[in-house]
Amino acid sequence: VKELTVDPNAVTEGVRSNVNAINQLDIMDEEWELGNSPQRDDLKLLCEQN
Repeated sequence: VKELTVDPNAVTEGVRSNVNAINQLDIMDEEWELGNSPQRDDLKLLCEQN
């Protein structure tokens, strides 16, 4: 049986960039006052999928 090893650094790096992208969206929200616009939801979905 082969053991699957996951590089913890690679995993946390991916998660960190996702969280960062969502935080940036929240900042953009405040600056642009987008509120709950459809464009904002699309952007957030894109960030969560990547």
